[in-house]
Amino acid sequence: MGLRPVWHHFEERVQAHIFICFLSLILQKTLEQGLASRGLGKSTRKVMEELRGLKSMDVIVPTTDGTELKMKVISEPDPALKIILDRLGLKCPKRLKFHSNVVEKITTPPSKNQILNPLLTP
Repeated sequence: MGLRPVWHHFEERVQAHIFICFLSLILQKTLEQGLASRGLGKSTRKVMEELRGLKSMDVIVPTTDGTELKMKVISEPDPALKIILDRLGLKCPKRLKFHSNVVEKITTPPSKNQILNPLLTP
């Protein structure tokens, strides 16, 4: 193949880039076939545009005991997206599981030799 992304300088990165592009093509073709088999045409671009309307939001509600209740909620799909999801046999969840930050927040910039993760101490 005479194909090479100009922004990669190492062979392994070029190969990784081509692999990701190939996977993307396979996913697009699989989605096209799935859409066509369910009577939704072959326009993956239209489906992606409709999916952009689906939003995830973090809701934080203060409680009477001073703590906070954290929830991830999903917006209600618009009618066109609802039809697509129904035809594909998919349901949109009302809420997602909330994961707390896995990385500790740093309030001040780290010093040159500061260990950011205490689990990585020698």
